[in-house]
Amino acid sequence: MKKNINFACPKCKIILFSEMKKWYYCLDCNEKYPVKENIPILIFDYAEPLLKEDIIECNQSWKQSTE
Repeated sequence: MKKNINFACPKCKIILFSEMKKWYYCLDCNEKYPVKENIPILIFDYAEPLLKEDIIECNQSWKQSTE
């Protein structure tokens, strides 16, 4: 039985959102953390700014998953 694991943002401790398991997104800090070889890299130095395109992609994926 596979369980979902929730990860928290290393800065603000909010639960991170993940779509497609490429990135983990923090909507409070407006940053994203990469996933390398199925391992989330939740280190400040690896964080990248959350872009408008990222939010659009997440919204589209979420809509598809709820249909």
